[in-house]
Amino acid sequence: MYGCVNSSTPSQASSNTNNVDLKTAVPGISETLYARLTDPATPWQQDQNYLPALSEAGVAIEKRIFGIGHFLRPCMVEFIGCTNVLMQTYRTNNTPFWQHHPTDCRNVVMRGVTVDSIGPNNDGFDPDACDTVLCENVTFNTGDDCIAIKSGKDLDTQYGPAQNHVIQNCTMNSGHGGITLGSEMGGGVQRIYARNLQMLNKFWATNSLNIAIRIKTNMNRGGFVKDFYVDNVTLPNGVSLTPAGYGSSMLAGSPINSTVPLGVSSPTAANPSASQGGIITFDCDYQPSKDAIRTRPALVQNVNISNLKASNVLLKGVNGSCFQAIVAQGPVAFDYNGPAPTPAIPAITGVTITDCDFGTPVAAGPATAATPGPIYAYNVHDIVLKNTVIAGTTMNTTVSDAR
Repeated sequence: MYGCVNSSTPSQASSNTNNVDLKTAVPGISETLYARLTDPATPWQQDQNYLPALSEAGVAIEKRIFGIGHFLRPCMVEFIGCTNVLMQTYRTNNTPFWQHHPTDCRNVVMRGVTVDSIGPNNDGFDPDACDTVLCENVTFNTGDDCIAIKSGKDLDTQYGPAQNHVIQNCTMNSGHGGITLGSEMGGGVQRIYARNLQMLNKFWATNSLNIAIRIKTNMNRGGFVKDFYVDNVTLPNGVSLTPAGYGSSMLAGSPINSTVPLGVSSPTAANPSASQGGIITFDCDYQPSKDAIRTRPALVQNVNISNLKASNVLLKGVNGSCFQAIVAQGPVAFDYNGPAPTPAIPAITGVTITDCDFGTPVAAGPATAATPGPIYAYNVHDIVLKNTVIAGTTMNTTVSDAR
C-alpha cells in the first residue's frame, strides 16, 4: 500500500536507498548542477525529488524506472499519446493520486463522469500537454484541484503546450481549485475556454473549496499562460474564508515572507494567501523552496474572466464570500538561482475582469502595510476591473504593482 507524508507506511517523501547517487546515475554531471540537485532543502533520496532530479540531469525518460521498491503513487486513469479518447458516465472513488491524467493526447472528451475522491493529491481531471479537449457535465468532489491543466515540468516539455480546451457545464463541490492551470506548465497553456461552471462549494462548513479560478507556477515550472477565457461562474457559497499560504515553502531572504500578515503586499515584504481564500488567484511563486532548479520565469498574459458571481456564507460568526477577491502574485526575481545575469522577470499582464460580483471578502480593507485588503498584487502590470463589485462597491479601475 502506498503511504502518505507523515504516515508509517513509506511514501514519496521517504528516504529511499534504491535511489543511487546522481554521480553514479549520471556520469559526468557538472559539479554546479550536482550541488543544486543535492541541496538538503530538496532531499534527493526521496522519490518525489529524485524523479525531477533525473529530468533536470537529462536522464532519458525510459531510464527513469520507478516500480517495485519505490513509492510514487499511480494515477487512476491515464492515457499517453492517444487520439480520440472518450471518458463517459462512470464514477471514480478512493484513488491513489490524480484521478484522470491523459498525456500528449488529441481529441479528448470527458463527459458525464462523477469524480469523487478526496484523498491527497486527488486532482479530478489533469489533461497534460493535450490538444483539443472537451470536459462537460462532470461533477467534481476532490482532495485537490478539480481540474488542473498541465504541460510538463523540469525539462520534460517536449509534448508542447496544452491548448484548445473547452470546459463547460461542470459542477465543483469541493477541492483546492475549481479550475486550475498548472502547476506543471513548462510547455505552456493556451486557448483555454471555460463557461457555465457551478462551483457550489457544497461542503463549505467542513471542507471548503479553497479557490475558484487558479493559475499556479514558479521559477522551476516556468511556461506561459495565454488566452484563458472564463465566463459565467456561480459561487453560491463563496470559497474558503480562511487565508493560507505556503510559509514552510518560502525561500530564506525572499521579499515573499511572513514578516507581514497573510494577504499583505508592502513595498518591502509580501505574504500572499495563495493556497486558499482567493476567488481568483494567480500564483507565480508556488512553493519555490521545493524545487532545486529555479531558472525559468513564467509568463501570464491575456486572461479574461466575466460574469462571475459569489455569495456570502456565515461561518463561526464571520460573514463573507472569501478571504480576498483577487490574489495576484507575480514572478519573484529573488527566486532565480541560475547563471548570471538574471533574465527579465515579466509581470502578470493583460488581465481583464468584467461584470463580476465577488461578494464580501473577509479582508474588506482598506489595505495597508500591515492589513490585507480585498485585492493582493505583487509584480502586476495591469488587472483591469470593469463593472466589478467587491464588498458592494462597483469598481472600474486598473490594479498594478511594479517591482
